[in-house]
Amino acid sequence: MAVTYVDICNAALTRIGLPIISSFSDGTSQANACSNRYQSDRDIVLRMHPWTCATVRTMLAPSATTPAYGYTYQFPLPSDFLRVVEIRSDPGNYPFYGGDSFGGEGFLSGADPDYEIESGNILYDWPTIFFRYVQRVENAEQLDPECQMAMSLYIAYDLAQLLLQNENLVKQVNQEFEAAMATARNVNAQEQKSCMIIDHFEKVRWWGPS
Repeated sequence: MAVTYVDICNAALTRIGLPIISSFSDGTSQANACSNRYQSDRDIVLRMHPWTCATVRTMLAPSATTPAYGYTYQFPLPSDFLRVVEIRSDPGNYPFYGGDSFGGEGFLSGADPDYEIESGNILYDWPTIFFRYVQRVENAEQLDPECQMAMSLYIAYDLAQLLLQNENLVKQVNQEFEAAMATARNVNAQEQKSCMIIDHFEKVRWWGPS
């Protein structure tokens, strides 16, 4: 059975002892509260962590408008952008055999070139961006179980403050949310590749222009 944001909100309501809803348009106080808060709460939780279930990659092209100073290009952020995961000038992984000073044979992790995010744009000095980011997820089925659990607990924390004003319950649910986030981070970390990467600027630095 597909999971919806109504299901996630119902898990939150159950946790704090309130009746569940059948839709966001039920007309009850808890349905109205869920309808008003779940989207912002969802985005807050997705911004808290580079969730693999919400991470996408794309290439960005610069806009015709350039920054007034400091950077060469600016790139409009995707409309569903929530958090940067990685910004690169080059899509490839380049092996670096660095000897003992770099921990022996393997990959050198090069820092991304400087960038800034301002007014819905990435400011950058390279004409193309290879971009990974956490997106706004409209379909709750896309979220993995750990993310769904963390999200339901954050919504429960928010609703407990809004509807119940029970300080002890708010504190307890917040602790459960923090524990759920810690578990999610551990699970998420196991899904990441352990190798390190080097971007275009570091490639040029070590080997010269190609």
